Amino acid sequence: MTLKVKQKECSSAKTELYDGEKQPLIPDGARKPSCGERFRAQHILVFMGFLGFFNAYCTRVNLNVAIVAMVNYTAIHQDYIETTECPNPQGVFNSNSTVTKEGELIWDEYVQGIILGSFFFGYIPLNLFGGVLVKKFGPKMSFGFGMLISSVLTVLSPPSIKLHTSVYIIMRIIEGGCQGMINPAMQVLLARWIPKSQLCFISSFILNGAQIGTVVAMPLTGVLCNSEFLGGWPAAFYVFGFVSCVWCIFWFFLVYDSPLDHPRISKQELMDIQEKTGIEDYKHIENKPIPWRKILTSVPVWAFVLAFFGTDWGFYTLLADLPTYLKNILHFDLEQNGLLSALPHLLVIVVSCLAGVLSDFIYQKKWFTISMLRKITNSVGFYIPALCLIIVTQANCNYILTIIMFTLSLGFNGFTYSGFLIVGLDMAPNYAGVLMGIGNAVGNLNGFIVPYVVGILIQGQQTLQQWKKVFYVGATVYIVFGTTFVIFGSAELQPWNDIQDSNSKDSLVASSSIPAASVETVRCKSETVSKETCGFK
Repeated sequence: MTLKVKQKECSSAKTELYDGEKQPLIPDGARKPSCGERFRAQHILVFMGFLGFFNAYCTRVNLNVAIVAMVNYTAIHQDYIETTECPNPQGVFNSNSTVTKEGELIWDEYVQGIILGSFFFGYIPLNLFGGVLVKKFGPKMSFGFGMLISSVLTVLSPPSIKLHTSVYIIMRIIEGGCQGMINPAMQVLLARWIPKSQLCFISSFILNGAQIGTVVAMPLTGVLCNSEFLGGWPAAFYVFGFVSCVWCIFWFFLVYDSPLDHPRISKQELMDIQEKTGIEDYKHIENKPIPWRKILTSVPVWAFVLAFFGTDWGFYTLLADLPTYLKNILHFDLEQNGLLSALPHLLVIVVSCLAGVLSDFIYQKKWFTISMLRKITNSVGFYIPALCLIIVTQANCNYILTIIMFTLSLGFNGFTYSGFLIVGLDMAPNYAGVLMGIGNAVGNLNGFIVPYVVGILIQGQQTLQQWKKVFYVGATVYIVFGTTFVIFGSAELQPWNDIQDSNSKDSLVASSSIPAASVETVRCKSETVSKETCGFK
């Protein structure tokens, strides 16, 4: 009897007119949307999120290139065996080597390692607890102030370096900590703003801001360092830091925690987002305690976290060690090295976006369950890179095949953007920021572990045989953790994600100007969306 009454209420609510107007809640398809309706608040969030990750990685990776111009390498002596097994590359990759002018800083390899790794001393802990801070301060402020502080510190880097090395190390740790909050914050924003049917492509687009930032920052930093603009290498910090500060101003004025908080969102867009996401309000979630015991004892959560570790092992192997391999084994000069090192990041952008479109299409067609879809795309992102690294071990001095395999290895890893990287939003959207923080913290431990393991495997001997060990280990890690996710991973909504609050229904009406009848309309339609989604899972 109760079910029939509720169905009658829903049926009646669907006939209600929105806010007393004479047009239906969902406008007729024949009416052309206005310019304001086509350019939605969602679009602003996505674009600003993309630029946010772009600026984050510009201010993060510029040091990796700038340090070459900052350090006086003639004062540093390295004792290692350098191979002559492979001849210098000829033909299209061959160019006149450029002479790099010596820097002013006397930083040996140990000090350079501390400086480059100091970012992670702040980044990893804040990723781990970033979800808690995002829950307390909101995703907009956590992302915005994290980037603002990081941007200001980037601008202040040159004077701090000249003041004392230890001062800069401390600043770099703080900068890493501030950027440690941006991934958890973005996960929360995606959960509140983006329907699941669009999640793969949009999340891939936003996260690709990091890849494009890397591709732009590395060569542009080299250009700035070799110029006389603002003193050479200091320009790499001033330019990227200043641009990032300007972005922060727009972020604070244009982005909001949720559709309900946005003062300029159209009523139509607000209702549309609530209908498609099936989520009505977030206020009753913010003060609820995080179910840490259930999260930390969840098998799917640990499969999700370990997938971070596996993919980041491969990522840091290529990011940190590919330039060294190209220089010491294949003998590419610095100019060639920078160009070739950027190729894998360019392919990631293309592959991840295509994978996102394909995954969203399959999701809408319901050809696979949501868990199966995530596992298939994730497996492509793990197993193909593993195969490419194995082929590299057999390529020896075939530099064309080696470059192609390195590029494909990191490029196909872009499938993980539609794999495990968004599973946190699938299985626990209310705690997506917490899950992302835990996973990203564990994954970025490889910022320390991989260089250490590579050092042990190489043992100061820059030879093909020693480097083969590095790539075999990388392929093994890909296979092991990719298989772990296939067996234990899940994208199904977890029971501990549900938050029961008797006041949640009233809070939506009280916290917005939307009529109760219209809210009931969204609630009824949200139930329909939930049923369809559950059937899909």
